[in-house]
Amino acid sequence: MDNKIKIPDDLKTFLVSKEKLVYDANNCEAGKIILNTFDELEVCLVPTDIDNAEFMLNDEIVYGNIDDPHYQEMGCYLIPAINLINSCEHYEPFGLLLWLPKYNSYSIWDNSHILLKKFSENITWTDIKKDFSLYINAGWGQTDKKLETILPWPDNQYSSEQIYEPISIKK
Repeated sequence: MDNKIKIPDDLKTFLVSKEKLVYDANNCEAGKIILNTFDELEVCLVPTDIDNAEFMLNDEIVYGNIDDPHYQEMGCYLIPAINLINSCEHYEPFGLLLWLPKYNSYSIWDNSHILLKKFSENITWTDIKKDFSLYINAGWGQTDKKLETILPWPDNQYSSEQIYEPISIKK
């Protein structure tokens, strides 16, 4: 299969070589995790509802961002992403770790809040595999690995419908 998926070189090398991911599953909130193979990777659109995100406004935490052109509407933004997790022991695997080609960063999708957050652009696969559990656990706020809310406008499609599942698109 000719896979046209664009991912970082260190991640591609790892997946193509079928190298084993080494980490302590007992220290990982999701438990034992199996990654997708390179050939299993696909781009999908991940919904994110920015009104569920916390922002600081006048030294107070507020939900939603008043600069969002769709502030307090019932829709969501659709952001292209590549899911890296095939299966896991304790949770739904989709969204535990994603690659966002448009943002050149790894991310986590919180499916209970329909919210996508990303790691800094300078985080590499080499960094993640070195402390894999810590990066996965960041989705639950259990580590010092910082996630930031993506401000998806104006570069991403907006749906006026609330969508709760990723949408598969063809390669």
